[in-house]
Amino acid sequence: MSLLMVLIISGAVYLVYPTTFCRPEPKGEGFSVKVVKLIYANDKKILSCMPSLHCSLSMLFILAVATADGLSLVFKIILIVLSFLIILSTVLVKQHVLIDVITALPLSVICWYIAMAIGADAFLSFFNFI
Repeated sequence: MSLLMVLIISGAVYLVYPTTFCRPEPKGEGFSVKVVKLIYANDKKILSCMPSLHCSLSMLFILAVATADGLSLVFKIILIVLSFLIILSTVLVKQHVLIDVITALPLSVICWYIAMAIGADAFLSFFNFI
């Protein structure tokens, strides 16, 4: 339910206030530069949508893992660290700018807590009404 809320709100923001930026060309010849160039070659868009769905979905995953029963602490830590690395990488490879991350994380947390507060049944009954 929180995922659906994040997607609806993000989609509305993308339509009303799309954001753009031009990524700088990576310089150098090392392995990591070649990987970034490969990513850029397959992603020609210059749109950086705010809030970042990469970050929103990673944050929702962090919340789900942190509150999940039955997962070992070590497994939770590994999954949470990997999710934070996804969030960090969106800025480091210039997929998004910092404001995209800053707007995505609170959006995810707010949607998560709203979803937990109202419950899935109440949320889904709203869509049955429509």
